[in-house]
Amino acid sequence: SYNSARARFTDALYLLANGYDVYRNDHHASDALSEGLLTLREVQDFQNQNTTDIQTVQIIQSHQSTALKDRPVEELKRFTLIEVHHAYFTHAQNQIILACQHEPQAASALLALGKLERYLGNTPQNQGILLNNPRRLLFYQAALATDKNNYLAANELGVLYTKLGNYNAAKETFLTSLASHPTPETWHNLKTLHKAHNEGALAQLAQQEESRLRQRLALAKTGKGAEAIAWVNRQTFDQRHATTQPNLRSANHQRGAKTPNTSHSKAAPPKDDGSFKWPFF
Repeated sequence: SYNSARARFTDALYLLANGYDVYRNDHHASDALSEGLLTLREVQDFQNQNTTDIQTVQIIQSHQSTALKDRPVEELKRFTLIEVHHAYFTHAQNQIILACQHEPQAASALLALGKLERYLGNTPQNQGILLNNPRRLLFYQAALATDKNNYLAANELGVLYTKLGNYNAAKETFLTSLASHPTPETWHNLKTLHKAHNEGALAQLAQQEESRLRQRLALAKTGKGAEAIAWVNRQTFDQRHATTQPNLRSANHQRGAKTPNTSHSKAAPPKDDGSFKWPFF
């Protein structure tokens, strides 16, 4: 079942965190993971959109999570429900990233947990305010912050950003995925994104890259074109596309004010220190 799969991937995260703790003779990683997962469970207590300010404060004070524990009561009364959600999800994400210590295997487990949320989030108890998409967003962002070369997490994150209407973040994340490991699927997603925003020239460039890569992969399966495929690092990727096409990233930046203006704040791209800005949506 999906719950069983979630338990297995969570166990894998604890196994990795405990390994770090044994190596460093402390319990910081496992504590951070527990705090992050606890915060994700407790944020479900805010599902009721009719919760009053007093009730919200009482719920926060009853929680074990430290997400908002240090805030004065009068300050908590001024929090909107969505601000409480953001505080909890931000805290949970930061703690999970801290626990994962840039371990690629941990990133893979986080990616799997994010994918599972698509199915776990369809249960009646998870139909409340802002629960399904933020949990997926958290796991995908945490996966990419943990391993910036996890192209699968970057692609999934780009798809989710697209669904949430965050054009700039989606475009940047698709390009991050392609720079790490180009796939026809991600080129297709980028093409679809450009088409949806009436960017015909950029969509055509993405289409050309998608078609070229599909042809190369088809030849590789027959053993006739394996030598034509070579995965390259980010620097080489950008250099090649600067000469073979108008560099999709540069072309996008040159649009300047033409980039669609949405009400969503731009999510920060992945950084080496694992930090992510939790986007409002």
